[in-house]
Amino acid sequence: MTTPATAPDFTPEIVVQDGQPVTTSLVLAKVFEKQHLHVLRTIRTLEVPKEFIESNFGLVDYTDAKGEKRPMYHITRDGFTILAMGFTGKKAMEFKIRYIEAFNRMEETLRSQEPGRIEGKRLGTLSPIRQDLLRRAVVRKAEDAGVPPGKIWYRLMDAFRMPSHLHLAPEFFDQALLYLETLALPEGSRTKKLTGRNN
Repeated sequence: MTTPATAPDFTPEIVVQDGQPVTTSLVLAKVFEKQHLHVLRTIRTLEVPKEFIESNFGLVDYTDAKGEKRPMYHITRDGFTILAMGFTGKKAMEFKIRYIEAFNRMEETLRSQEPGRIEGKRLGTLSPIRQDLLRRAVVRKAEDAGVPPGKIWYRLMDAFRMPSHLHLAPEFFDQALLYLETLALPEGSRTKKLTGRNN
């Protein structure tokens, strides 16, 4: 008797950039188990009009684990759809469905916001330094909890009623850090980590 296949356990990582939901080439490389360099090359060689690339793939820098600047792309829903066409296999299909559903939810959230909340001062006002500090705090909490960072992001976004971490108002920055510090971890996660250090 065959055991039914279980859905992959991951949370699509989507944030709001310049008023629209995006993911990144770096995240997609990890999720779809591909080398980031290969994903970058695929994007650069897509046979689509230049205008489509410019509208749906934004080239930006990120800082890697060594503290060095590396290129990656912010990818819109349409960009994801085109790029993901080349990702094949049963697991890849499940991932694509999850991402499409996540894009749908994020777009619905944005549509439901009041215009002032989407375009006003309360959104997108964290400085790059604070964004990086918040990101580091989320990654640290995720490592302690033994869960993907996306799950911590979603807890944070839900707690502060924001469509993404980029839209956290500056006056809530300290509260967000405190929230992450006091966020309850899954039972046994700390114990497991401590036990591992003693072996």
